[in-house]
Amino acid sequence: MDEEISNTNYSRISCLLMQEGTRRAQEVVLMNLPERKSLAQVLCEKKNQLHDLMSKQRIITRSQYDVLYPFTGDMSTIDISLWLVLARNITMKSSRKGIIWNRSPEKHETLWAHDLIRLREIRNFLFHVSAPELVGEKFNEIRTELVHVLRRLGTSDAAIEDHMRRDLDPQQTKICVLQIREQYMEEQNVLLLQAAQHKRHTRIITVVLSLLAVIVLIGVSLPLGWYFSQQPPCTKYVRRITSNAGVFYFMPRKGWKAAPMKNSETNQNLTKPVKIAAIFHTGILTDRCDITTDCCNQVKYIQKSQMSGGIFDDISYNYLIGNDGVVYEGRGSQYMSAACLHRNSEIVSIAIMGHYACQKPGSEAMVALYVFLDYITNMTPETQIKEPILVQNYHLYGQCQININKKVRFPDSPGAGVMQELQFWTKHWV
Repeated sequence: MDEEISNTNYSRISCLLMQEGTRRAQEVVLMNLPERKSLAQVLCEKKNQLHDLMSKQRIITRSQYDVLYPFTGDMSTIDISLWLVLARNITMKSSRKGIIWNRSPEKHETLWAHDLIRLREIRNFLFHVSAPELVGEKFNEIRTELVHVLRRLGTSDAAIEDHMRRDLDPQQTKICVLQIREQYMEEQNVLLLQAAQHKRHTRIITVVLSLLAVIVLIGVSLPLGWYFSQQPPCTKYVRRITSNAGVFYFMPRKGWKAAPMKNSETNQNLTKPVKIAAIFHTGILTDRCDITTDCCNQVKYIQKSQMSGGIFDDISYNYLIGNDGVVYEGRGSQYMSAACLHRNSEIVSIAIMGHYACQKPGSEAMVALYVFLDYITNMTPETQIKEPILVQNYHLYGQCQININKKVRFPDSPGAGVMQELQFWTKHWV
């Protein structure tokens, strides 16, 4: 009974936010456009500015930009995140004066822009909380917060009451929950793009300052050269790769100092493209890792442990992902996986490092997985040559769904924390 109540609570809050919240975000942005112009007119005038937000400032992704240009007049595809971007960049300056967009509003800050920020934060909260957790005081707190925001934005009490009492439509509920996850993933991808840009700018500044230092003090060049040569070799090999879905980072075998595969001539090549992406966790073999150097050591430890047992000729997975957001090449795309007996010829195996029976992986790992799966339906990461590893309409499974070995079962891999996230990737989830 408690579980049924919690699922109902989560569904009602999700639908109220995604339906009424998105509608109110649209209305307040349209009301605050300069000189009462239409959205189409303002987008036309601001095209260069919004293109810079995508290409230079990394405030929006390519897919978000494509929603706006060419603009068809259909506003149903503009989500809360994108309305917030438009509020910040194309509404009247007087209506957004003094707004700090990158922090949570204080209680006394109740302008419409503050409430748009609150809608985004409530959506992000719903992404991180599971339905069974949204009961009692926690449910009342988030419901009260959302109701106050919607009232200030113009939603009537009758409309809110109707949302909270009407019979739930399972299909609409599923759409709302999926939208929460897709919008959060898109926003995380924006943050990754911004972090990558910041890293590039920092690197450029560092190089300039280094050159100035060399000009002033030639004698400093040798110590600096020695210092940079001592940096951990693991991080030097990380490559930034862009796909249609965003950006991910890739570590080849030489980066984590992989041992050579035993009997490589007898290991079967993987016939590509395959139809199944199988997701694993490494379980109790390793802890969750959040720093790239630690993840490198863990991948190497997994390979050593598996090969020392005499069963495996190499690490068993095709690829691994750490909570640092990096994809690590295991066996890679050349050789067949050894992680799933009797099904290895049908799958590409991807393991998330850590044990997720009782916890969720970090968003960095899930975003990396999402973007990486999109990438390998078109390209091979080792060579970046157009040779897809997965078919376009591939199926997505957890290990517990496909392992048919009767003697050795893995009922908890990739763990409930991962399975809860994968089931909302409905395009490929089976």
